[in-house]
Amino acid sequence: MNTNATLLMLAIDNLPSHIQGECTFDPKPDGKHYTDAEVTLMVHGERYRFSVEIKHIHRKESLTALLGAARPDTLLVCNRLTAHLADFCSSNAINFIDEAGNARVSCNGLNLWIEGKNSSVSHPATQQQAKPGLGFMKLLFSLLAQEDVLRLPFRAIAEMANISLGMVSKGFKHLESEKLVSLGSTRRILDKEALYHIWIEHYRTVLRPKLGGIRLVAPGDWREIP
Repeated sequence: MNTNATLLMLAIDNLPSHIQGECTFDPKPDGKHYTDAEVTLMVHGERYRFSVEIKHIHRKESLTALLGAARPDTLLVCNRLTAHLADFCSSNAINFIDEAGNARVSCNGLNLWIEGKNSSVSHPATQQQAKPGLGFMKLLFSLLAQEDVLRLPFRAIAEMANISLGMVSKGFKHLESEKLVSLGSTRRILDKEALYHIWIEHYRTVLRPKLGGIRLVAPGDWREIP
């Protein structure tokens, strides 16, 4: 069974038990969107048929390619999406089910919103990212605060972000693998919105606990507050 067929089977099998699915997988799609398979979802005795796109999604640009073809009766089957990408799908009427069984579908009276399920499999294409470390967050802050930093020598970036040279290299390799930056002849950010999302999502858990706090003495009367 090839990768797409496996992804389709996982997505269907991991849906809640009250949702049944039948699928016909086309091993030779014609290259057009939503022609990889046909899926019928059965919910409370009703049947809903979808034309399916099977795709590994790691950045928003992979989803924008589907915007012109997405309809209520089309369905994206994919790896587990980040909250940012899942929100993009629902905001742009892209129905999806991921390999963990999370789903956002709206079609002719069928409305599914299933989230919070983690993938039960672990392979390079679908495994969850580990929480970023402090060094990575410092690098990300420097990049978001001043986009031109990306064009500086790595040693200069390390000094500016107060991190090791190795952390700069490792951090940028990760961002490049996620298609968030390009390190080609012209370095540039590919998805700044996703970088902001990473910063917001992990600031509370990675950076804030290390910032300490400020102790203030409260006045005895609120009217004494300047």
